Amino acid sequence: MPLFKIEDKKLVQLKSKNIDLERDIQKLTEENLQEIFGLKFIKSEATIQNYRFDTVAFDESSDSFVIIEYKKDKNISVIDQAFAYLSTVLNNKAELVYLYQQKTNKNIKKEAVDWSQTKIILIADSFTTYQESAIAFKNLPLELYEVKLYEGGILSYSQVKSSLAKNATLTSFKPSKEVEDVLKEVKEYSLEDQFGDWMQSRKLFDALKNEMSSLGNIRERITKYYIAYSKEDTTKSFVEVVTQKKGLKLYLRPKINQLKSPHLQLVDCQEVGHWTNGNTVFSISKQEDIPYALDLIKQSYDLVYSENSY
Repeated sequence: MPLFKIEDKKLVQLKSKNIDLERDIQKLTEENLQEIFGLKFIKSEATIQNYRFDTVAFDESSDSFVIIEYKKDKNISVIDQAFAYLSTVLNNKAELVYLYQQKTNKNIKKEAVDWSQTKIILIADSFTTYQESAIAFKNLPLELYEVKLYEGGILSYSQVKSSLAKNATLTSFKPSKEVEDVLKEVKEYSLEDQFGDWMQSRKLFDALKNEMSSLGNIRERITKYYIAYSKEDTTKSFVEVVTQKKGLKLYLRPKINQLKSPHLQLVDCQEVGHWTNGNTVFSISKQEDIPYALDLIKQSYDLVYSENSY
C-alpha cells in the first residue's frame, strides 16, 4: 500500500527509493530489532555448520531464537530455506546458546530455551506469489516482511499475509526425513492448544476477545504459555492471557499503581515468577466480569501506547 504525506490539505504519494537489503537495511534492522520486532540482537553474520545467518536474534517473551535473512533473489524457495535454517538451529543448539551467552553475559541452559518456537524471518523488497503462499504451510514458523524506503527517510516493514488458508497443503512440496524431523520439534501454537476441552474458559475468552475488537486493529500472538495482544504495528503487548480450566488470568504491562479497578482485584506480579511480560495480573471466571476486564485492558492499552510509555 502506498504512503502519502499531506501538503496543503492534499495527499501526495511518497516516492520509494532503492535500498541495499544486505547492507543498509541489515544494519538498520539489527540496530533497531527491539523497536521493529521486539527482539534482542545476538550476532550478525553468524556461521554455523555450512550456513551463515545474517542476523541471530532472541525472543525474550518466548525464550526462543529467531533467524533473520535479507534477500534480493526472487527465485529462492522460502520453504527450502526455512527448513534448512530450522534444521541447522535444532541440530546445533549448543552453538546458539554459546552465542547468547557471549552477547548477554548470562548463563542459559539448552533446556531453558523453547526450541519449539524457533522462527525464521525473511526480509525483501518484495516476494513472489509462490513465496507468499508458502507461509500458509502447516507448522512452518516462517514470517515474510517487505521493506520499503521512501523519500524523507521513511522506512516501512510490512508483514506479508498469505491469501491461502492457514494449514493449506502445498502439493508441490514433498517433505524429506530432515524436514519431517524439524516438524516434529517446531510447533505453531493455536487456540486449541491453549484451551483443549476447557469449554467454560474458551467461551469466556471468545466473549472477551470480541469486546477487545473495539480497540481497533490488534495483533494476536499465541505462544506456548500465553496469548498476547498488541497494536497491529507494534510488538509491545498491552494484555497477555493465560488460560485456566474455568477462567482466565490477564497480565497487563502497566504497574499496579497505574491502574484503577473498583471491581476486580489486581495483584502486583513484578517479583513473582511467571511466563508473561506483565507487571499486574487479575483473574476473571464469569461473563459478568468482562466489562470490568475490558476497562482495565483499555487502561493498559492507553498507558502502553502513550507518548511517555515506559
